[in-house]
Amino acid sequence: MNDPSSREKALNNEASLREITKFDFVDALRGWALLAVMMGHVNSRMFGFSHVLKNVAEHGAYGVQLFFVVSAFTLFFSFFSREGCKEKTVQAFLIRRLFRIVPMFWIAILFYLGVNGFRHLYGDPQEITAWRILATVFFIHGWSPQTINNVVPGGWTIAIEMNFYLLLPFLYQKIKSLNKAIFFFFATLTFSFLANALFGKWLMATDIPVNQTEPFLYFWLPHQLPIFSLGFILFFLLRERLGRTGACPDPGMKKTDNLTAWTLMGLSAVCFFSGWCLRGAGDFNYPQIPVGIGFLCVAWALAISPLPFFVNRFTCYVGKISYSGYLCHFFIADIVMKILIWLGMKYNLPFRPNLYYAAAFLATLVGTLSVSTLSYAWIEQPFQDFGKKIIRKYL
Repeated sequence: MNDPSSREKALNNEASLREITKFDFVDALRGWALLAVMMGHVNSRMFGFSHVLKNVAEHGAYGVQLFFVVSAFTLFFSFFSREGCKEKTVQAFLIRRLFRIVPMFWIAILFYLGVNGFRHLYGDPQEITAWRILATVFFIHGWSPQTINNVVPGGWTIAIEMNFYLLLPFLYQKIKSLNKAIFFFFATLTFSFLANALFGKWLMATDIPVNQTEPFLYFWLPHQLPIFSLGFILFFLLRERLGRTGACPDPGMKKTDNLTAWTLMGLSAVCFFSGWCLRGAGDFNYPQIPVGIGFLCVAWALAISPLPFFVNRFTCYVGKISYSGYLCHFFIADIVMKILIWLGMKYNLPFRPNLYYAAAFLATLVGTLSVSTLSYAWIEQPFQDFGKKIIRKYL
């Protein structure tokens, strides 16, 4: 009963299972990322509204890059906070990720196939084949233009995340300083450019249409790795400040922190404007890089000083359920648009694009939060708890 080795194992398991500190700024950033992505996808279903609104909404698609920066930061911090545990860290990490991602995504696969009546796929190419579905089930759909985004809408991001998870334990062992993180950023940026050039010009099958090859070269992991590396840089910038337990800094630093935070926000605005200028600028296909650096600045600022407009109960809650929200908001947006079109035709309502966009976004938001609240409580949390039980029992 009091065997020292058993007690030590129990303590180590408890340490490995403890939740890393939940930072409000991280949840809030995830919330803003989901809101931005929703803006972009509602925009893609509409036309005719003001140029300014359309430009803002189109750039909401970069919310995905914010997800990637936050993901890399939190996972590096997770490894850091669990250092010293004697359990099998890599296996525990993979189990946690498995039960975090897989159940909800597999349900999404069945749901979107069912929505289409198992007649066609959501995205191009629309023909159902066993290969396309199985590739998505096993998260290898991110390596082919014909599978990367055509079973679950937005499923390319899940493929990228899951493949990134396989690299992460190795990267954490090798990237041990800010200088190495910065070097990795430039190395992945170079690799991304070379991989796109090579695969795009010589390895791409000639019978695959341009409307599939161009999105693929933007979506696939080599093109997104520099964005993840920005999350590593953020980790090293904040590591000493947050510590292993996420301890708060001296309150006496608040005034200085606010000044630093607003300075970083100003730098982020410059980065976002640079990304906007570079979008569509000839062969330069990397506007997400300055945008990603802008997100790094925003995250750094909010870690230093959680400005209430950005970090609040609403954005934190949206971030908490953002995974479910991301997977379901496509369907919700489609339903909302059909309802608005039906109402407009039935009651002969005047076409006011800006007003319709606002109504569509708000309705999509309400519907997404409602569904995601249920799926988070009934699907995500139970499976995550089950994964923790497996770690506790077998590792």
